[in-house]
Amino acid sequence: MSFSLGIDTGGTYTDAVIFDDISGSVKAKAKALTTRHELSIGIANAADKVLDFAGIKAADIAMVSISTTLAT
Repeated sequence: MSFSLGIDTGGTYTDAVIFDDISGSVKAKAKALTTRHELSIGIANAADKVLDFAGIKAADIAMVSISTTLAT
């Protein structure tokens, strides 16, 4: 199995998606609140949720892509 994890941190929510690289389809998606004081908390929460929804382990992720619409 080969999966990709995409995470986008926005002003209100951090979105995460698991993409099945073999079938070319979205396996799961999830949202968590963006934690502006410590972005890693919201990112971790979104990643944990989407992995749970997908029913896969972090070790099954072949690639991670992180983006943001927040100004730095």
